[in-house]
Amino acid sequence: MAVVLLLCLLAFGGFWLFFGMLWLVFRAAFWVVGGVFSLIFGAIGLVLAGVVGLALLPVAGLLLLPFALPVLLLGGVMWWLLRDPPPRVVVIHQR
Repeated sequence: MAVVLLLCLLAFGGFWLFFGMLWLVFRAAFWVVGGVFSLIFGAIGLVLAGVVGLALLPVAGLLLLPFALPVLLLGGVMWWLLRDPPPRVVVIHQR
């Protein structure tokens, strides 16, 4: 009777270990596949976000132009007032 009980426990433990290892293999496989898909779709998302960002950058610049125009005009006026005068060219007419 003890031998039968021991064989049942060994069989149960063997099945337990086998299916536990099988579970770990499936878990690792799905972890790797999920990581690969995550990297691929993350890279695609970054590329799409970059393309959309580059496409919208001129539009955003034009939309922000009314806010930047006074600063640009002030900078232009300051440059016009404070720039070095052009060098005087003296032309001597010889007869």
